[in-house]
Amino acid sequence: MAKVAEENDHRDLSNWSSVNDTNGTIHLTKDMVFNDGHRLSITVYSILFVISTIGNSTVLYLLTKRRLRGPCVLISC
Repeated sequence: MAKVAEENDHRDLSNWSSVNDTNGTIHLTKDMVFNDGHRLSITVYSILFVISTIGNSTVLYLLTKRRLRGPCVLISC
Protein backbone atom coordinates (compact mmCIF):
# COMPACT_ATOMS: atom_id res chain seq x y z
CA MET A 1 0.00 0.00 0.00
CA ALA A 2 2.91 2.39 0.66
CA LYS A 3 4.14 1.81 -2.88
CA VAL A 4 0.86 3.16 -4.34
CA ALA A 5 1.15 6.32 -2.23
CA GLU A 6 4.70 6.87 -3.46
CA GLU A 7 3.68 6.50 -7.13
CA ASN A 8 0.91 9.10 -6.81
CA ASP A 9 2.94 11.59 -4.78
CA HIS A 10 3.16 14.77 -6.87
CA ARG A 11 6.12 16.03 -4.82
CA ASP A 12 8.38 13.27 -6.13
CA LEU A 13 9.92 14.95 -9.18
CA SER A 14 11.31 11.72 -10.58
CA ASN A 15 7.76 10.51 -11.33
CA TRP A 16 6.59 13.65 -13.15
CA SER A 17 7.59 12.59 -16.61
CA SER A 18 9.84 10.15 -18.35
CA VAL A 19 11.17 10.40 -21.87
CA ASN A 20 11.27 7.31 -24.02
CA ASP A 21 14.71 7.32 -25.66
CA THR A 22 13.62 5.54 -28.83
CA ASN A 23 11.10 8.06 -30.17
CA GLY A 24 11.28 10.96 -27.67
CA THR A 25 7.68 10.74 -26.40
CA ILE A 26 6.90 12.00 -22.91
CA HIS A 27 4.83 9.82 -20.60
CA LEU A 28 3.07 11.78 -17.85
CA THR A 29 1.57 10.38 -14.66
CA LYS A 30 -2.20 10.07 -14.38
CA ASP A 31 -2.63 13.22 -12.26
CA MET A 32 -0.61 15.31 -14.73
CA VAL A 33 -2.89 14.61 -17.73
CA PHE A 34 -5.61 17.18 -18.51
CA ASN A 35 -9.00 15.56 -17.85
CA ASP A 36 -12.68 16.31 -17.12
CA GLY A 37 -11.93 17.15 -13.48
CA HIS A 38 -9.53 19.87 -14.59
CA ARG A 39 -12.12 21.21 -17.06
CA LEU A 40 -14.74 21.32 -14.31
CA SER A 41 -12.49 23.18 -11.87
CA ILE A 42 -11.45 25.70 -14.54
CA THR A 43 -15.12 26.29 -15.42
CA VAL A 44 -16.18 26.72 -11.78
CA TYR A 45 -13.29 29.08 -10.99
CA SER A 46 -14.00 31.11 -14.13
CA ILE A 47 -17.68 31.52 -13.18
CA LEU A 48 -16.73 32.51 -9.63
CA PHE A 49 -14.20 35.01 -11.00
CA VAL A 50 -16.81 36.66 -13.24
CA ILE A 51 -19.43 36.80 -10.46
CA SER A 52 -16.99 38.25 -7.94
CA THR A 53 -15.71 40.81 -10.45
CA ILE A 54 -19.26 41.98 -11.18
CA GLY A 55 -20.11 42.10 -7.47
CA ASN A 56 -16.97 43.99 -6.48
CA SER A 57 -17.38 46.44 -9.37
CA THR A 58 -20.97 47.10 -8.31
CA VAL A 59 -19.93 47.80 -4.72
CA LEU A 60 -17.14 50.16 -5.84
CA TYR A 61 -19.54 51.98 -8.17
CA LEU A 62 -22.15 52.43 -5.43
CA LEU A 63 -19.55 53.62 -2.93
CA THR A 64 -18.16 56.14 -5.43
CA LYS A 65 -21.65 57.34 -6.33
CA ARG A 66 -22.58 57.80 -2.66
CA ARG A 67 -19.34 59.63 -1.87
CA LEU A 68 -19.85 62.08 -4.78
CA ARG A 69 -23.36 62.88 -3.54
CA GLY A 70 -22.00 64.63 -0.49
CA PRO A 71 -22.46 64.30 3.25
CA CYS A 72 -25.44 62.40 4.56
CA VAL A 73 -28.33 64.32 6.08
CA LEU A 74 -30.22 62.50 8.84
CA ILE A 75 -33.50 61.83 6.99
CA SER A 76 -32.45 61.90 3.32
CA CYS A 77 -29.78 59.15 3.47
